[in-house]
Amino acid sequence: MPSTHLMEKTKINYHVLSKLIDKLESDGYVKKEEKIIGRRKILVSLTEKGRVVAEKLLEAEAVAKGYDAVMTPNWRDRFKGMRAFAHMNIHENIIRVWDITPERERIAEVEIRIRGNRMMLYCTLCNSTSCEHIDYIFSNPYLRHLIFEKAEIEGLRVAEPKEKSG
Repeated sequence: MPSTHLMEKTKINYHVLSKLIDKLESDGYVKKEEKIIGRRKILVSLTEKGRVVAEKLLEAEAVAKGYDAVMTPNWRDRFKGMRAFAHMNIHENIIRVWDITPERERIAEVEIRIRGNRMMLYCTLCNSTSCEHIDYIFSNPYLRHLIFEKAEIEGLRVAEPKEKSG
């Protein structure tokens, strides 16, 4: 996810944040759950309505930053149950894709591998260089941008997955 967070941009205290979360909850964008474990903790999660708005904001940010991937019209339906967490640093070349369906919940670890002058993705869950998790990564403008940016920095070409026939 892009590194622009509310807390980085604004000085905000607990009471202001609490009111903001209450407003988002009353508008149906988030669900709040309070737990007392030692100190009081408030867990906030996106509702379906909030997720759709968050995805639209990410798409708008991708367009504004000029990321070179185009979202296909059925992208949201095709990858409805997937979320990604990008970890791309010197020590760990992994993109984790959280794959959620009514039948299962699993995390696919997609490794960034270097072969000669090519960078390729390999899904350890599917044992493949071409699967739905890799398709998700290449279809997501932000993740696609990160991959191509990393390849450019390292002077590599990106090996994109081949189109499946049929």
